Amino acid sequence: MFDIKKFDLIKEEIYETVLTNGLRMIVIPKKGFSKQFAMYATNYGSNDIKFYPVGANAPVEVPLGIAHFLEHKMFDNEDGVNVFEQFAKYGAQPNAFTNYDMTAYYFTSTDDFYENLEILINYVNSPYFTKESVEKEKGIIGQEITMYDDEPDWAILTGFLKSIYFEHPVKNDIAGDIPSISKITHEMLYECYNNFYNPANMVLVLCGDLDPDEALKYAEQFLALDKRNLPTGEVIKCAYNEPDAIVQSRYEQAMDISRPKILYGFKDVNVGLKGRELLKRKLAVQIALEIFAGRSSRLFSELYDAQIIDDTFDCGYESKTDYAYGYFLAETDKYEQFEQEIKKRVESAKKYGLNKDAFERVKKSFIGSLLRIFNRPENLAIASTSHAFAGINIFDYYDVLNNISFDDIEKAFNSILDEKYCAVSIIKPVK
Repeated sequence: MFDIKKFDLIKEEIYETVLTNGLRMIVIPKKGFSKQFAMYATNYGSNDIKFYPVGANAPVEVPLGIAHFLEHKMFDNEDGVNVFEQFAKYGAQPNAFTNYDMTAYYFTSTDDFYENLEILINYVNSPYFTKESVEKEKGIIGQEITMYDDEPDWAILTGFLKSIYFEHPVKNDIAGDIPSISKITHEMLYECYNNFYNPANMVLVLCGDLDPDEALKYAEQFLALDKRNLPTGEVIKCAYNEPDAIVQSRYEQAMDISRPKILYGFKDVNVGLKGRELLKRKLAVQIALEIFAGRSSRLFSELYDAQIIDDTFDCGYESKTDYAYGYFLAETDKYEQFEQEIKKRVESAKKYGLNKDAFERVKKSFIGSLLRIFNRPENLAIASTSHAFAGINIFDYYDVLNNISFDDIEKAFNSILDEKYCAVSIIKPVK
């Protein structure tokens, strides 16, 4: 039996249910769409390195990068069958990703959706790790880590996060590092899998021209083939004793780039929020930053005309229950002026207020971006998966966004970008 949520503004519906094994299932019908998308995801990412296994009284700590390593190894089958070839037989395009908070496996198809769905569920529910295969994978992932070490955009963000976080693992590379992955064993992979790949910790999201009842029937049929004997109960993630203070205010490094890159960012210490409160905070800060420094802002126009920034300029804000940060990013030879201008204009905006005339326009652009997601099954499914783990749904996004006031925006802006929580990460060209 589905719980049906309706979005009357654009005549959209979301069907949600919890199966007998504890798995949360979401179906988003998109009548007339040729593309179909399925995502099978677990509430487990690179940050989850300390946890209490199901039923345990003591926590365990695993090496950095193990969630990403586990994602790689999930494509191995005991019978040697190549998962990608299975999907190719039915014309599907599979992939997977690990971020700080989630690991997801998915495919896109236009035909044979349920044949592909069976493959997806079967391989995610069939872990197979051996000592030999794990040792071999260390070399492959080591090369991937080295490749990212040479990526300036990743390096500048990592430098910033290491500058503002003492304890929280968000400061670490999602893939870990060479020393950390060298410690990973196939026994560790099974322990993490058995705890975090429990159905009660996962969600299955299906999007496309699908009949929800038929989708439920097939999903239950495929899930009934699950031969795993996983422990029942809740895996408890450990909290991190992260202070409000930052590690350092400045981080510099040299890389083989043509122009300097600078990231001026801030650690948001207003954390601990959940559900709609967290969503409201996130949207309020994002709208505030768009008003303050977006492409139509006075800041962007004047700094662009002064050739302090160009089209590489960006700003953003990321937040979860236990961490949050924002940033201004530019590729510029005038990085010292860039830093000074951001600081000066932040203080001015706090003193004189943000541009109220821009509020409704920016808010409408956010609503427009949300509505456009419904035209792309992949984006819709990914957003719905992330929201499900946060305890909300994508329709909550619209309700919260629609009810945000200018006062909410100003309060959010005035509570961030405190100088004592700000740090600068700079990459300069090798001389």
